[in-house]
Amino acid sequence: MKLLAVIITAAATIAGVAAGSMTIKSFNEKGPAAESTQQTAEAVQPSGSFAHNMDMLMPRDKNYMFSPFSIKAALALAANGADGETLKEIENVLQCSDIGSLNGELQALTKRYENLENTEISIADSIWLNTDVADGTSFNKNYAAKVLELFGAEPRNVTNQNAVETLNSWCSEKTKGKIDKIIDDPEFMAALVNAVYFNGKWEYQFNKDATQKSPFTDRNGKNSEIDFMNNTHKYNFYKDKDIKMLELPYSDGKLAMYAYLTDDKRVDITDYFDKLSETEVKVSIPKFKTEYSRELSNDLQTLGMGRVFNGSLADFRKMFEDYSDDTSFYIDKVLHKTYIDVDEEGTEAAAVTAVMMQNLTTSVDEKPKPEEFIADKPFGYCIADRETHEILFMGEYAFAE
Repeated sequence: MKLLAVIITAAATIAGVAAGSMTIKSFNEKGPAAESTQQTAEAVQPSGSFAHNMDMLMPRDKNYMFSPFSIKAALALAANGADGETLKEIENVLQCSDIGSLNGELQALTKRYENLENTEISIADSIWLNTDVADGTSFNKNYAAKVLELFGAEPRNVTNQNAVETLNSWCSEKTKGKIDKIIDDPEFMAALVNAVYFNGKWEYQFNKDATQKSPFTDRNGKNSEIDFMNNTHKYNFYKDKDIKMLELPYSDGKLAMYAYLTDDKRVDITDYFDKLSETEVKVSIPKFKTEYSRELSNDLQTLGMGRVFNGSLADFRKMFEDYSDDTSFYIDKVLHKTYIDVDEEGTEAAAVTAVMMQNLTTSVDEKPKPEEFIADKPFGYCIADRETHEILFMGEYAFAE
C-alpha cells in the first residue's frame, strides 16, 4: 500500500504560530479502509461558524491556538484534487457554496493581507511528491497547473533521503523559524503545504513601564503572579450577560486581536463582531506565549468530513495520474501546530497545516467611568479581519505558563 501524505501549512504569527499537516494514503481493493463507513452518518451536525465548530472541539485542560484560515487553505489544496461526494463533504464542512467560491475568497484575502501597510503577512503554498514512494504515480498536470495558478503552489519532488529535511526547512523559512518542524519521517507519497506568517504592531501600544505582576486564576482555581499589560484608551468594546469583548487593533487598520471573557463558556465569536462600539476601556491583559499541536482528523470527521478519511469512499483521483485502476487515495491524518507570542508592542504568529489578543472636575458633569476588561481568568482570543471577519488565528489562554 502506498502512503500519500498531503501536508497543509497555514499560518505563523509573531503573536503566535500554528502548524499542521494532512496525510493521504493510497488504497486498493485489497487494503483496509481508514475509517468505517458509518463515520459520516455519525458525524456531529455543527450549528456555528467553521471557526466556532473547530473551537468547540479544542481541549479544556491546556492553552491552545489554531488557525481556521490555515486549515481552510490547506483543505482547499486537497479539495481542488477531490471529486463528487468527497468534494461536497469538504465544501460543507468549510461552509462554502463550491470550491470555486472558496478559491476566489482565498485569493482575494491573500492579496488583501499581503498588501497591508505596517503589518507583515506572508502566505505560501507548495505541493510535494516523494518519488521513492510514488512508484510512477505523479501529480495530474491539470491539478498541478490549477493550484500553481490559484495559489502559487509549485510542484516539487523529494525522496526518502531528503524529504524530512526539505519540507521542514521550507516550513521554517516561510514562518521565519517559528515552525521549524512539521514531519518526522518521509513515509508519504505526496504533500500539500500552506504556510502563513503574521507580525503586527498594536495601533495603541502598551507602555512597558505600566506592565506589572498581577494574579491570574486558571481554570482549576490556581493563582499565579504573571506579567499583565495595562492601558486605558478608547477601544471598540461590547458587553452583555454572556460576554465582554474587546478589539485591540493593529497599526495596519484592517486587522485586530479580539479578546473575550465569557464566564468559561464558549460562544460563537462571529455573532459579536458587529456589536462593538467605541468606548473608554481600562485594559489589563497578560503577556503570553503559547505553543500547541494537534492531529485534526478526528475533529474534521466529527464535523462531517468522514468520507475523505475512508479508503473505500474518498475520491482524490483528480489529483494524480499514472496509477492503477484499483487505486484510490484518502486522507490519513491532519497535523496542526501553533505558536503565539503577545507583548506590549504587538503580536507575532504562525500556522502550518500539513494534509501529512477618575478625576472630578468643577463642572456639573462627571467624566464617565471607563469600562473594564480585566483578563485575570481564562479568556478567548482571535486575530481577525475587522471588515470581512475572517479569522486567521483563534485560541484560549486558561493556564499561566
